[in-house]
Amino acid sequence: MSIYSLAMNSANYAIDLNVINGGGDNANSTSYRIKASAGQSAIDSAAGTSYQLEAGYWPGVDGGIIPSYQSDNHIKNSSEGTYIGDNIYNSDGVNQTKAQNVDNDATATYHIRLENDGNNADTFVVTGIGGDTNWTVIYYDALSGGSDITGSVTGGGWSTGLLASGATTDIRVEVTPGAGVGGGSFRNILVTSTSQGDANVDAVEAVTTVNGSVNYQTDSQIKNSSEGTYSGDNVYNNDGNQFKDQNVNNDETAIYHIKVENDGNSSDTFVVNGNSGDADLYCFDTKTARIVEVIISKTKLHPGYPNPFRPGKGETTTIQYDLGEDVNSIEVEIYSLAGQLIRKWSGNTQRGRHRISWDASNQGGRMISSGMYFIVIKENGKVMDRKRIVVIIKTEGHKYEDRETCFESYRLFSFKHRDMFRSG
Repeated sequence: MSIYSLAMNSANYAIDLNVINGGGDNANSTSYRIKASAGQSAIDSAAGTSYQLEAGYWPGVDGGIIPSYQSDNHIKNSSEGTYIGDNIYNSDGVNQTKAQNVDNDATATYHIRLENDGNNADTFVVTGIGGDTNWTVIYYDALSGGSDITGSVTGGGWSTGLLASGATTDIRVEVTPGAGVGGGSFRNILVTSTSQGDANVDAVEAVTTVNGSVNYQTDSQIKNSSEGTYSGDNVYNNDGNQFKDQNVNNDETAIYHIKVENDGNSSDTFVVNGNSGDADLYCFDTKTARIVEVIISKTKLHPGYPNPFRPGKGETTTIQYDLGEDVNSIEVEIYSLAGQLIRKWSGNTQRGRHRISWDASNQGGRMISSGMYFIVIKENGKVMDRKRIVVIIKTEGHKYEDRETCFESYRLFSFKHRDMFRSG
């Protein structure tokens, strides 16, 4: 009597075979280990064959072959005759990577062979990295011609269909850098196939590099809003020797258009700063023309609006100020022509634009009289800016006082006290 006992060892796909001959006190046993590694050419589940043993040689094993599943990706440049990566299995493409250097708008083509290295029929699902705004990556199901399978490969995966043991199928990948990709920039394309039998994977990698060196250059251009052409194209400096000017009346606005262009050969990000006196630089969303940020370079006080204002008619004025950075303290104060403090607020100290509403009342809540007043902003106790504001109050039995009276008072005050609220 013979009893056979089989045990599977997952490493090397080995079979431990224990043969017991006889029974009772006369029983004896012999142990064998049959190597059946994936990729071993002798593996054949359809016919009896011989397998190497760890000790000696045991002929005549006819059955009990354990099915194995293994995808094997190979890769080569389209101009080459030989693939690399045969019998190398990993998920990061190490030792099975091909590289090409191309010019902008030129295409690097890679051939990828997908082989079933298992001893059983299997289907592989192929996934790969796609392109972006600067790089075009297209996958095809043949080495020439064929169908575009990019959507499947870069999406849920493209299926090879059922492949017999040892069978292969081929795909190709075309990688094209756009005109704006800088020299020296590169794109890594990892292509992975996954066995549907037991999820074993293998991957190859294609690395495409753009010829030349990387160059970075910003190019700022400017024009008056009424003009059609910018000046300053391809003029590079940091002293503003590419300027525009306009003449405007008081309370009118001069509008300038500024274009920031990437003159380098690689994608880049530019930080825009404004530092031109009291001028702010506005950043626009180019698709919607919506202001997305106001870049403030210093602490600045804007004129009150409306100015003059008539609190007797229910009007209030809005005092607006800007901070270029966070500060410890901000004070907004109202002074009379005689230099008397009328009203005081502790303002918001965070970077940005802030507003205060004033109804012409003093610190005690009483209405002030008509006249010219000064709005002063102090940062950490230091006067940073000042603006004038005209308040027109209707007193009982009298008409509203007019602008001319108020401005004459201001003119006389300015002559006598012109340095009282000097900035700085």
